[in-house]
Amino acid sequence: MSTYYHYNDLSELLGLAPPALMLDRAYIEDNQLQGTGLKTVTIDEEFFIGHFPDSPILPGVLQVTAMSQTALLTVLNRENSQESADWQVAEINKVKFRNPVYPGDRLFIKAEIEKEGEGMYKVNARTIVNDQVACQGEMTIAQNKLSIPPLSAENFAPELPAFPEDKAENSCNVNGLMKLIPHRYPFLLVDKILHMDTENGEIVGLKNITGNEPFFNGQNARYLPAELHPEIAAQTGCALAMARADRDKKIAYFMSIDNARFHSAVCPGDQLVINIAVNARARFGKGEGVLKVGDRTVSELQIKFAIVDREE
Repeated sequence: MSTYYHYNDLSELLGLAPPALMLDRAYIEDNQLQGTGLKTVTIDEEFFIGHFPDSPILPGVLQVTAMSQTALLTVLNRENSQESADWQVAEINKVKFRNPVYPGDRLFIKAEIEKEGEGMYKVNARTIVNDQVACQGEMTIAQNKLSIPPLSAENFAPELPAFPEDKAENSCNVNGLMKLIPHRYPFLLVDKILHMDTENGEIVGLKNITGNEPFFNGQNARYLPAELHPEIAAQTGCALAMARADRDKKIAYFMSIDNARFHSAVCPGDQLVINIAVNARARFGKGEGVLKVGDRTVSELQIKFAIVDREE
């Protein structure tokens, strides 16, 4: 017999509160290998203020969030466990954003366990609107994969990398960043650009992490959600692509997360340094990134984005 969950049930089991919880309802098939989530999308949701404000669409990574939460719910049922804090997203692979999702849409989220091992599950997931796949991909849910490093004198407040030979035009604050990409609060997830080399396709961004941010809402929301790492990398990489002189009438859209591996937790008080190498051609761009806190590598990823004409 299938198991059904209301919003409050999901909030209690997953330990998440709005706006971090991206499921409204869910059920698990009686075989415990398949889960279905439901998310109704409304313009009242705050992230629409800052994600392509002139043409509101559901951020792709929030579809991935809904997929990962449905996958986690399925794993917890398979494990007959209530300890959601013990399980995290360890990898995201082959994610493709196929169709946009708009306010007024009803998003169904499907997750199916493909492989299970000791402390590890591989899950296929997809989102569906009007019988069309909007997003699909694979993820690994692992037990106690991301630990929160204990604080010490060495890691309490690590120094940022220095670029002593940089000219002023090779870096920018958040105001300069907003001239390059259309994202705004509360979905602008980069605070400044520390270093930018348009000729060699290299950029270093900075994202400060604080407990006041909306995705830390809930007792189990203890670290930066894994699916936001690729979004932070994409915004940083797109800033470099848009900084080139021939891109002033262009805009970049996130296309895919080819591979993302998560090694360590990113917590309030951390400064996340985003190192991205970008290969951007006429219509498409690829980014390879390493995200670090101090000397600690927290994630590695490969992404793709499309470069299109801005609408007049």
